[in-house]
Amino acid sequence: MSTHTSPSFRRSPQRWFEYWLISLGMSAIAYLLEKVILRSVRDDGGIHP
Repeated sequence: MSTHTSPSFRRSPQRWFEYWLISLGMSAIAYLLEKVILRSVRDDGGIHP
């Protein structure tokens, strides 16, 4: 009984943690990319290709 309920119960929090981690990572990457892009645009003088 215990072995049957354990995997399904343990799988849910792991999914939530993975989803939260991916979401946090994506937002962090987007923030860094925005900073880098803004900095590069500033250095280039706002010239678009």
